[in-house]
Amino acid sequence: MKRYGIGMLVEQPKQSVTDQVEQTRIFLLRHSILLGVVVLLLAAFAYWMSDSGQMILRGSSPPGETPFQADDREMGAGLAPFAFALLPAFLVCLGTTIDIGLRYVRSWKHRKGSVA
Repeated sequence: MKRYGIGMLVEQPKQSVTDQVEQTRIFLLRHSILLGVVVLLLAAFAYWMSDSGQMILRGSSPPGETPFQADDREMGAGLAPFAFALLPAFLVCLGTTIDIGLRYVRSWKHRKGSVA
């Protein structure tokens, strides 16, 4: 199968069925692992948002702490689950969705006869 490169004609080797099966297996394994990571991050987020999780994140107040320092500590404990669990889970889901979409577009172009 031929495709156009930058200013030249590039010969692209044809994949065998076993190579396609291997790529699909690796694709599914990679996304299964990423799904497991997302589930763990969402479980961490749910725990950190609970009362016991917030108590762990806040810790104990040192003696002589001013109200402003206490407020900073409470705000940090309130924002930590979003910054360290929910945002990374969202980014992993977004990247996985883009990867699946690009794979679908490439296979759709391949079925139509054009080269990705």
